[in-house]
Amino acid sequence: MKEIASRFLQQFADTPKVAIITGTGLGPIASNCDIKVSVPYNRIPEMPVSTVSSHASILHLGYLGGVPVAVFQGRHHYYEGRTMEQVTAPIRFAEALGVKTIFLSNASGGLSTDVEEGSVVLIKDHISFFTDSPLRGMAGFKYPNRFPDMRGAYSADLRAKAIEVAAGIGITLKEVVYAGMPGPQLETDAEYNFLKIAGAHCVGMSTVPEVIAARALGLEVMGLSVITDHSDRQSALTLQEIMKKATEKAGIIASIFEGVVKGMN
Repeated sequence: MKEIASRFLQQFADTPKVAIITGTGLGPIASNCDIKVSVPYNRIPEMPVSTVSSHASILHLGYLGGVPVAVFQGRHHYYEGRTMEQVTAPIRFAEALGVKTIFLSNASGGLSTDVEEGSVVLIKDHISFFTDSPLRGMAGFKYPNRFPDMRGAYSADLRAKAIEVAAGIGITLKEVVYAGMPGPQLETDAEYNFLKIAGAHCVGMSTVPEVIAARALGLEVMGLSVITDHSDRQSALTLQEIMKKATEKAGIIASIFEGVVKGMN
């Protein structure tokens, strides 16, 4: 991937400092950036195109708050039938571009009464319910660290900066434990109860494989999530509702990302 990445960097004046991966309904985060180069995923070898309509599958190179960034507008999910190697392709490509820090965003369902529907929360840890890992088998030999220690996977320094930035725009950013499920079906009542007992505050279908890959590459990680619904809801949930709730908060996530990346200068 290094050779391919260097080819794309020839079109851009700087080495990206941060990579941003946008989750379901959060593609508009890219519009907050001063974009200089846009490349569809289908022009990048080894980078699959998302089968989810809300994931545009475009890599943007540009600036956020004056800092060079790479924005992966759309991610790959395990439930699409992708291998873990395909799911984490953006992380490996970001590292090949020279990125040292990954900002992740996603939409998730609330489990705890501590998190409110419609709120933006900060991921401090996760519980993985994926039966596969991007480091499993021969794929693991592609990483400098095949056995990363996942304690402290979400940077404490970046989390502190995010909380400070959010407070500056009037938002109390709660820290949560995120449960990663393979999907695509939503959870049963029994599964929701199990996840609560396990200590999770919210649940989604992404992010965890990307964090594992990032840490195996020695990259710093920060993750924000929009709570688009809650496990105590009384009616069935649709993807359109999830996307609508997430999109409404895309600007807030972009503002927090911008404030944090500015503080990294």
